[in-house]
Amino acid sequence: MKSRRAFITDLSIIGLGTNLSFKLSNHAYRLEKINEDINWDKIRKCFLASKHKLINLNSGSSGVMPSPVLEKYVEATTQISSYAPYEVSSSWNDIKKQTFTKLGHHLNASDGDLHLVRNSTEAINSVLWGIDFSPGDEIIYADWDYPFVDYTLIHLKNTKGVSLKKISGYAFDLSDEEIINHYKSRINSKTKLIILTWITHREGRILPVNAIQKIASENGIEVLIDGAHVLGQIEFSIDKLNPDYFATSLHKWLNCPLGSGLLYTKKGKISKLSPPISYPESKQDATNKLDYLGTRAFQNTIGINAAIEFLERTGISKKEARLKELTNYWQQGMKNVKNVKIFSKPNQCALSSFLIDGVPNKKVKSILESKFNVHVKASGYANGIGFLRVSPNIFTSFKDLDALIDGIHAISLGKF
Repeated sequence: MKSRRAFITDLSIIGLGTNLSFKLSNHAYRLEKINEDINWDKIRKCFLASKHKLINLNSGSSGVMPSPVLEKYVEATTQISSYAPYEVSSSWNDIKKQTFTKLGHHLNASDGDLHLVRNSTEAINSVLWGIDFSPGDEIIYADWDYPFVDYTLIHLKNTKGVSLKKISGYAFDLSDEEIINHYKSRINSKTKLIILTWITHREGRILPVNAIQKIASENGIEVLIDGAHVLGQIEFSIDKLNPDYFATSLHKWLNCPLGSGLLYTKKGKISKLSPPISYPESKQDATNKLDYLGTRAFQNTIGINAAIEFLERTGISKKEARLKELTNYWQQGMKNVKNVKIFSKPNQCALSSFLIDGVPNKKVKSILESKFNVHVKASGYANGIGFLRVSPNIFTSFKDLDALIDGIHAISLGKF
């Protein structure tokens, strides 16, 4: 395997190139002695969202840029609007190279190719529409995958004749062993691809991706990892996981500009993909062939570079711990509320969901917003259980979460 330096040198410019102790704090619980060397209030104040009247607890849909990143982004947008955009973009080549170097570092990837795209959906579709499927090839996926994945697979079934092997069920209901067995039991000689969500978007369930990837590799089956909620939220290693394809959104937990995504392809895989993109025939084996998208937001690369620098103020391990701290805080605030059900495990990540028995989710969401200035996301499984998702970010304070806790308590007691 190549060294990290060799890997980064080869990168083309694409797209624009634990047991935690608690102490009582008011009516909720707060984690002790975690991240005490980081001034999280100072970090929080770097975000305009921290000053908004409405408390945004829906970072799962999209993150927001902190002010230092926003300033760089506005500066780059001004530059590109002041002269010929393509020429200005070309003048940023050194920054683009730095961006890829930093992305490779945070992915812990020492081999393979990186491709900047607009979001994880585009990255996933580049793979799904790029693979040369034959009629009868089987694809394994699950109910807990993102709906857009489902939509694309149905199109592939109708146009290419692939066979879909869908795992039914709720991710929050299953143990790691049960999830692993679901994927393993569906593998056969016709299996061409496994689509595997790392962190589920509905309830923040972290799947045992390493174990499933290992089983797939042993059977010669390619794996596409949907890591939309991974980069910028948890610490991980592409080298250790060794997937064939990894897709993620940079505008979620990395707090990059909207329309920023990334696709990682294992070395040698990009030449096998032929997505419906207007690249020259001569570029079939080229690592930058996904760059042929026409004009786009070239300035996003400047924002991505700045967002990575902002992450490096805290480091991913401390940010991950902070996000867990925030989630554990509001979940612990629900301990004595009998009619509140939480669908997410503690100490997982920043995504978690709940419902109040006997109160429609739509009503709960409306009251939280109108009476407590708290914004959450309505979520759930298609034709199945629905709930409300809470996803704080590093611009979230404990006071913000107290408002959420107060609101849920009040609604559960029938005060509204």
